[in-house]
Amino acid sequence: MIGRLRYVDKRMMKKVRLLLILCGLFCGAAVAQPRLSTPPNMIVILADDLGYGDLGCTGSRQIKTPSIDRLAKEGVFCSRAYVTAPMCSPSRMGLLTGRFPKRYGITTNPNIQMDYLPESHYGLPQTEKLIPEYLAPCGYRSAVFGKWHLGHTKGYTPPERGFTHWWGFLGGSRHYFPVKKEAEGLNPSMIVSNFTDKTDITYLTDDITDRAVEFLQEAGKDKKPFFMFVSYNAPHWPNEAKPEDITKFRNVQNGERRVYCAMVYAMDRGIGRILDALKADGLEKDTIVVFLSDNGGAPEASSCNAPFRGAKRQHFEGGVRVPFIIRYPADKRLIPGSVCRQPVSSVDLLPALLKANGRHIPRKLDGMD
Repeated sequence: MIGRLRYVDKRMMKKVRLLLILCGLFCGAAVAQPRLSTPPNMIVILADDLGYGDLGCTGSRQIKTPSIDRLAKEGVFCSRAYVTAPMCSPSRMGLLTGRFPKRYGITTNPNIQMDYLPESHYGLPQTEKLIPEYLAPCGYRSAVFGKWHLGHTKGYTPPERGFTHWWGFLGGSRHYFPVKKEAEGLNPSMIVSNFTDKTDITYLTDDITDRAVEFLQEAGKDKKPFFMFVSYNAPHWPNEAKPEDITKFRNVQNGERRVYCAMVYAMDRGIGRILDALKADGLEKDTIVVFLSDNGGAPEASSCNAPFRGAKRQHFEGGVRVPFIIRYPADKRLIPGSVCRQPVSSVDLLPALLKANGRHIPRKLDGMD
């Protein structure tokens, strides 16, 4: 995991054969670690099309993000973090499989129509194994709330890919507020779930947070380890925010930018609720919390990828370099408020969690612990 090595007795250094492993996850130093007595929970909070410079901890002077900034102060900010693709689906595939999506033939969002492929192919290939499937033998429950965008036909939905709890929409985007009538039939924009009939929405960012908080309250009672994927669609298009949030940015001149700021603000508020629920349910110490974006802000959006060149759908830094924060109070090697300047990747999350459970890391994974 993350750490700075401290040696009290310098003479002991001569007896240590291996001091540093520079390829360690998130930082330039790692040591062999035995299986933890308490299997760690993990929460991955993923923003959608977030601009790199649109957080307080990355230099924004327009958008206040106290909850994400709190994570950075209590954890480690990885300043050279990358995702596996500059667009939604391939990036999410890399995160959940621990493998670069080009290895299994994915280079773009899979729902693009191709006349030589059946519709059933439009998703994360069934040959790939996901984080929940790796963790199930360890006794984990796995949940995903929000955007899926990894396949909407039979065999490709979250419950069929190892998730025990699923609430959200299967497509790439949808409205944040209720619409008068959802399209009937196979509609990737509809809110669906495998554990509740509560699929009505108020404001989608808040609703995703509600489901995550409810899951944590349940997890606090049964004490089973869990993996929770909070997959916000904010601040992805369409630009829609609550009026009371928009008014907080009345000084922002550009109207589209004003709404975008309000969407990021609402997501940050939700993250704060999740962090508070973790603490209230006694889960904070033994839970790894990771925050990142799936890619850079879209060029047609009012996002800010400063100080980097490029944007979503581009392989410049602005398309694939993302804010990446990890907090894990149980591991004392994570120095609160520190910055890791070693390159890290979203594919490293799965190997790290396997290692924390004393599990073998398959050689086919591209990530490292």
